Amino acid sequence: MAKVVIEDQSPIMHRAKIRLGIASALLAIALVSLLLAGTSNKPRPVAPLPKTTAPAMVVTAQQKAPVVTAKVEVEKLEESPPTSYEVFPNLQSFTADPAAVAEITDSENLTPKPRKELDQGSIKPIETTDTGDFILQVGVFGDPGNAEKQRDSLAKHGIESRLESKCRIGPFSDAAELEAAKEKLQSSGISGIFTEESSSRGLLLRVGFDHDLTSLKQLRSSLEAAGFNSRSETRVLVGPFDNKKTADAARNRIKALNMAVALMPNR
Repeated sequence: MAKVVIEDQSPIMHRAKIRLGIASALLAIALVSLLLAGTSNKPRPVAPLPKTTAPAMVVTAQQKAPVVTAKVEVEKLEESPPTSYEVFPNLQSFTADPAAVAEITDSENLTPKPRKELDQGSIKPIETTDTGDFILQVGVFGDPGNAEKQRDSLAKHGIESRLESKCRIGPFSDAAELEAAKEKLQSSGISGIFTEESSSRGLLLRVGFDHDLTSLKQLRSSLEAAGFNSRSETRVLVGPFDNKKTADAARNRIKALNMAVALMPNR
């Protein structure tokens, strides 16, 4: 019996076999990928959370997150002075003595102490003479009241002083106007010594010489009634002194009282 061998030489069958092999390989790869993906998606064990004192709270996707309000209580500090002060972090702190702090914060220590009155018996008066070559001038005041206050202040420290006032009228533009003022003064019943003086403002006429405060007030009233505007200056004088050494000692004592004082010749 004859054997029949059939050779398939068709190119279509050959390509079909190749495609079948490729499909089988792709199928195998897909199966392996699925197996690996299934293994990686297995749930892993989760470590338990630490226990806390706060109540548990579950928030779902449909719920809004709750608003938590914390109430903080501030502890009231004791009203006591601190014993240390930190000026800068990198510097050493200063520690105060608690006893010293208590003494400073004591309200009684903050009250100003009353000023001690001068002991008039312990004050040595300045010795002056009736006549002498030197005199001290402790201020010149346009207001006689201020001159009186200066005199009283000196008296509290054992320094006796006196007041001398001068009264002037003017200024006048020329000598003729000044002479006319003299005649008007005499016709008004104001007599005395009239001294002509020059100043940066013009000619002045000094009425009288040195006055005490009572006579000065009367003179200015009379000048005002006669139609003159007058100006006065009152000097506070200490002395006279018979020698410069005694006058310098008295001047230094007045300077120590924070008062302006000038040494002048006694004329």
